[in-house]
Amino acid sequence: MKFSIIIPVYNVYDYLDKCLKSVLEQTYKNFEVIIVNDGSPDNSYEIIDKYQKLDKRFKGYKKNNGGLSSARNYGLKYVTGDYVIFIDSDDYIANSLLEKLNDVLNKEKVDIVRYNALVCDMNGEVLSKSNDIEYLNEKVDNVILELTRRDFFEPAWLYCYNFKFWKKHKFLYQEGMIHEDFGLTPLILYYAKILIWPKT
Repeated sequence: MKFSIIIPVYNVYDYLDKCLKSVLEQTYKNFEVIIVNDGSPDNSYEIIDKYQKLDKRFKGYKKNNGGLSSARNYGLKYVTGDYVIFIDSDDYIANSLLEKLNDVLNKEKVDIVRYNALVCDMNGEVLSKSNDIEYLNEKVDNVILELTRRDFFEPAWLYCYNFKFWKKHKFLYQEGMIHEDFGLTPLILYYAKILIWPKT
């Protein structure tokens, strides 16, 4: 099973190395990294280029600035994996994330897997976390109803998506919008037949 990781980049020179390093150090190795430089005026591409030279699974692309949605949509054109995840370039992931996702997906053939996230300050202190709720093959209507009741809304980077499912429904992020995930996530959940939402 292959994962495609899409990382949009814009003015994140101070954070990008930590983000890409967390992907490089994954315990599960079958992945590709699609890094989209969205016309960033800083030196972020120096870091992208470093990882391209370090590991052939890292692939950097340049485009004119169009915003986060535009960069994500652009990256989707280059996906060759079975499942897609998005990472914001000022975030990082646990080194066991892909391995845990692979374990889940080998047991359950699903459209979406949702995982948990922590919001931390610059010193690594936890400020908040995503809701720790278990859904296993839950009805989609129940999940969408649950979304309306919580403070921590579900961004793009909180899910792993089956790419065949994604292509079937031709999902795209609406460009030129702030918090574009908020509009698309409920739609994706609506069309999903099976969800796995592991409690950790």
